[in-house]
Amino acid sequence: MNVTCVQPPMGLVSSYPIVGVGGLADTRINCTAFKRPGLTSCKGYQFTSFYNATGHLTISRRSLGAGGGWTTFPTGFSPNTLNDPHCVSVVAVDGDGFLHVAWGVHGHELRYTRSTSPVTSETEIVLNGRVSADGVHETLAAEVPLHDRPVTYPEFTTLPDGDLLLQFRTGRSGAGDYHLLRWALAEQRWVAVSAAVDGDTPWFSASAPAGAEIGSAYPSNLVVDAEGCIHVAWTWRAKRGPGNPFTDYQRNSGVFYARSLPLSGQPAPLRWVDSAGQLYGRNARHAIDQGNAVSVVPIARGESLINTWSLALDGDGQPGIALWYAPNAGKGDHTRQFALARRTGAGWSMHQIGTRLPEYDGRVPESLLGTLTMSRPIVLYRGSATIVIFCDHQRNRSISAAIALAGSPSNWVFVAITTADAGLWEPSYDVERWRAAGIISMLYQAVGIGAAVSPLSVIEIDADALVQLAARHAERDDYAVRDWRTGKGWYARWGSNPRPSD
Repeated sequence: MNVTCVQPPMGLVSSYPIVGVGGLADTRINCTAFKRPGLTSCKGYQFTSFYNATGHLTISRRSLGAGGGWTTFPTGFSPNTLNDPHCVSVVAVDGDGFLHVAWGVHGHELRYTRSTSPVTSETEIVLNGRVSADGVHETLAAEVPLHDRPVTYPEFTTLPDGDLLLQFRTGRSGAGDYHLLRWALAEQRWVAVSAAVDGDTPWFSASAPAGAEIGSAYPSNLVVDAEGCIHVAWTWRAKRGPGNPFTDYQRNSGVFYARSLPLSGQPAPLRWVDSAGQLYGRNARHAIDQGNAVSVVPIARGESLINTWSLALDGDGQPGIALWYAPNAGKGDHTRQFALARRTGAGWSMHQIGTRLPEYDGRVPESLLGTLTMSRPIVLYRGSATIVIFCDHQRNRSISAAIALAGSPSNWVFVAITTADAGLWEPSYDVERWRAAGIISMLYQAVGIGAAVSPLSVIEIDADALVQLAARHAERDDYAVRDWRTGKGWYARWGSNPRPSD
């Protein structure tokens, strides 16, 4: 066996600590997959939000220029439930430079506000609203349609024209609707795009016609293409009941996909088409539910399919979806594997990313997901390369990257981005920074490792340097990658599973 130790070039990975303040660390509330976006950039500045050591919402900003450090702006706001990782905070900046923030809900009324002035300068960031003496959050939530419903998973998407999208679920797991709204910059108000407003139907409906099951969608991030069409993927989670013995994430089934018609000039509700280009609808109205959605990759319940995926478009505008599930569950093997669902001109295909080892006798219950940790992966495309970022207990719970070069993603090069235990951390990234500079910028905090509070930072990966590193060693039988900050490393085999070095 020829093993070559490779030191990643300087500049491949950089870290920007948020100094002087720590974040809650006994849950993943600050660093989970559905904190989207947890990090965003606009006009030379980067922004993030988190809950500090006392559980209060905190905003941080840094200049993306050389030497720009973080400035932190505490608020008096807090989540509804401090120890619930669903109660994330998310941020976005609109085209006028105002910061929008949603936070702290898991089946609660929406908490939402904006800054009092543009934030793309060195001025102080102040949010509208206050917390009254009896703890009531007085915010701008009433401006948002459906704000008074039981809301979960608020998520922003920035549009090229400076408008914002806001998606969220109302209801509960297995019986909840999803809605999509738009911040109309010119009108300075939130308007419905695909939402149960003014008699229209939800974007994803838990209701279904007779004979179809009730279930709720778990959508991916949204990606807007050059034509102004939105791409989304999702799985359905069925409501528990007779004939459905599974619990929690084992109730998920199928990979589904939709693309909207172009946003420009389309009246609400926005219309959506399936992978074959057929309109989703019923009785001449928009409808996406378990009665009319057809999976692009069938995956049965009980096959350990995780929800809340990452979607990206490749150089040809085709979608790829990063997720994990147990591909051999039908044969009694419930070992979970990272995978990429990918569409080409030939249709959809599933590609396993490496080979994980057996970890449990049977299906891994949700109660053990914090011990047998697999983060939800993110996928990005750089040129003809596919990049997947993830964290896995079989890789010492440190951050790893898998890179597939040109062609079919069947062979992967694995690189250790860090070696420290990240605990329950899950990746999400700054979409605007990625588009502008090809930098994978992620909010990082080691969480769930025994500390009540831990420091936060932003880790950045130069995607071009990462792909070049993979290309230099793709043809070797074996190689090792050494973390330049710690001197520790991973051995990885081309097309197989990396393991910790001895």
